Amino acid sequence: MFRREHRSASIPATRPGGIEAKDSNRESPRDRKPRGLRGFLFASEYLVLAFTAFLIALIWGAIGYQIDHDRSAVLDTARVNTRNLARAYAEHVEGTLKLIDQTLLRVKKEYESRSSNPEFLYRMMNDAQFDARTVPMAITDPDGHVVASNLRPRLPADGSSTAAPTRYYAGDRDYFHAQKDDPSDSVYIGTPILSRITGKISLTVSRRLNAPDGSFAGIVFASFDLDYLSGFFSDLAIGRSSSFSIIGSDMVIRDMIRGTGRATDLVGKSIPKPTLLPALAHAPNGDYEAVSPVDGVDRLFSYRSLPQYQLIVLASAARPDVLASFNNRKDAMLAAAALLSLIFVAVAAFQLRRIAKTRRYEIALNRSNEKLARAHRLATIGCFEHDVSTGMAEWSDELYQILGLEPSGAVPGRDTLIALIHPDDRERFEDHRNGELAGKVMGPLEYRIIRTDGKERIVRRETAIVFDKDTKGLRRYGTLQDITALRLAEQRERELERKLLHSQKLEALGTLAGGIAHDLNNTLTPIMALSKLTARRLAHDPELRNNLEMIFAASEQARDLVRRVLSFSRRDRIEKILVVPGEIVQEALLLLRATVPSSIHLVSRIGDVPSILADPSQIHQVITNLVTNAVQAIEPNSGTITVILEQVGDGAANAEIRLSVIDTGKGMDEGTRRRMFEPFFTTKEVGQGTGLGLSIIDGIVSNHGGRVEVASEPGKGTRFDIYFPIATESEASAAA
Repeated sequence: MFRREHRSASIPATRPGGIEAKDSNRESPRDRKPRGLRGFLFASEYLVLAFTAFLIALIWGAIGYQIDHDRSAVLDTARVNTRNLARAYAEHVEGTLKLIDQTLLRVKKEYESRSSNPEFLYRMMNDAQFDARTVPMAITDPDGHVVASNLRPRLPADGSSTAAPTRYYAGDRDYFHAQKDDPSDSVYIGTPILSRITGKISLTVSRRLNAPDGSFAGIVFASFDLDYLSGFFSDLAIGRSSSFSIIGSDMVIRDMIRGTGRATDLVGKSIPKPTLLPALAHAPNGDYEAVSPVDGVDRLFSYRSLPQYQLIVLASAARPDVLASFNNRKDAMLAAAALLSLIFVAVAAFQLRRIAKTRRYEIALNRSNEKLARAHRLATIGCFEHDVSTGMAEWSDELYQILGLEPSGAVPGRDTLIALIHPDDRERFEDHRNGELAGKVMGPLEYRIIRTDGKERIVRRETAIVFDKDTKGLRRYGTLQDITALRLAEQRERELERKLLHSQKLEALGTLAGGIAHDLNNTLTPIMALSKLTARRLAHDPELRNNLEMIFAASEQARDLVRRVLSFSRRDRIEKILVVPGEIVQEALLLLRATVPSSIHLVSRIGDVPSILADPSQIHQVITNLVTNAVQAIEPNSGTITVILEQVGDGAANAEIRLSVIDTGKGMDEGTRRRMFEPFFTTKEVGQGTGLGLSIIDGIVSNHGGRVEVASEPGKGTRFDIYFPIATESEASAAA
């Protein structure tokens, strides 16, 4: 709450009737203990929390590192195993296909050279190292009919020993059409089909047979059961979700073996949205991880391409199977880390509870200080303390705020405060302070300060002194309250009281003046009429006629005075019409220019402003009185009178018409400004003014819903600003 600064000067201060200290001129260690204890307790709490958080973070960081390391090691091992299996599987498939293809090539060569000897071809296929029941081989003619096979041939009906053609037909198979349409003479691996020869799902390897003229003469092919190709690998103990696959470049599955056996439901089907293609585009052999589009299992894949046969061999391991044992170890490590964390949290909670008990006192003290600081802010009261023996001064934050100072850039103490006190109030402040130092009973002191931002404030200072049994001042306490708003409110209240009194005075004078004016008007009527009539009848007597004319002229002046009195009393009936202010001002100035002395320069800036509801004659009278007063304020010297008519305010709701009359005359002091609207008040000599001009202006403007503002200083001239409301659309329509 307080800011503290050591001071070199020690200023004793005593005041009878002050607060008596017990037996020490310094704060006791016990008095200062809460501040140090509070900091120690807060530091202890943070230390316990920080250390506990550090231990927990260390445990979980180590566990996280170990888990990440173990996961990476398990996955790396699985990738190596999958890569080795894919390589072995690819070598086995390629070797099997190459052995079959070499046999097909020998048959192709012999057939194309001695195609008219089917029995020779039959013996040649039987001489191959294949069991006809496992790998049946056959030759077709250009129409797809099998003309030779390593299976037992059907004997002819005449009993000859020549082998007759078998009854099998291959013209509707994909491998037949592939070879028929492709003259490149390359090997072709067909899609899995149900073999007409063995009755099992088989793969077919085929070669094109050409006639001597190069035309298509049929095919030679070998079919084999899928077990022949991958029987060895189907016996491997792999995970239930792991697999080996043979896939064609057309993304059709030729064979797939899982831990549960051959996936016969998927053999021969195309892979939907294969994730293998991006990997193949990058490299013919490699590894990748993806969710399998076939079964939706997250897998580790290793693939090898067999470009000669347009096949890709895949070995995959299901990621959940690979991480199964690791996940068990991970759960155990996480449980151990959680248990240790709970132990650390329990120990920390025990320590914090002990510290919290020591803090109920501290919390209560802090709350009390917060309430006190909040009360000071609401009341704009700042506090200060001064230790006389040590020269230490302390200011509250609110005191810095009142003085307009930053705590980090100001040294609390007498010198800083004196520099801010208004020069006219410094002597009074010093006298008051010296009286306190002399032991006198001094009441509160009010004085002005000028803050660093240039704003002037009014403050109220109250002090109390702690002294020892020898009436030696030990410590001085005090408050400084910003009472600027209070004093301004009091000033506004006095101003309202003055205006109310003025209004009551005007009302009483108006009532009296109205009655007298009507009586005078009734008295003046016969005087004016008879004097005018008698003057006409006494035309032969110039002396009497002149006397009567003087009586008539005096009566006219009295009548004008009566009109002014009636206007002042506000008993005249005002008829407001929609008028253009600029026209009235121009007309009034045109008449006034002839009466303004040549030593005075009359300047006008008449803007194009909206219409107002007004009595034109009264607006004319306002302009005439203001300009006449301005002329009298300048005479007998030379000067300038400026008349301005303009629209002011932002937006239609705040817009007003302002009529300004500015002169360079002698101006008015504060006393004259306060009384200038009072009736019959004048600064002119006796017989040169009635004192009703500004009162009449004030009454006219008020009756029109406007206001008058005046700015004037002696020797600097005067400015009158008259504000009139702009007529609304409804008022303008009603007036029209």
